[in-house]
Amino acid sequence: MSAFFTSGSLTGALELIVTAHSIDFGTKAYANLLELAEIQRRVADALEAAVGKLLFRITSAHVYERDLEAVLGLLEDAQAH
Repeated sequence: MSAFFTSGSLTGALELIVTAHSIDFGTKAYANLLELAEIQRRVADALEAAVGKLLFRITSAHVYERDLEAVLGLLEDAQAH
């Protein structure tokens, strides 16, 4: 995984851009996203900057068979709203 911070070109807010080669989308992606957002917030606070966008690029998002039913349920719930 690689990450870098940049200043939003129009807003000056601290943006975080992350690239991950592979991620377990069934169980770990959400936790990773929460932690990345927390790191971004802490760095922005230290720099006295606003928090900007967080872009998470994933080359290969996979779901293990053991998690498939739960992930499909989440997708169905999301489509219903």
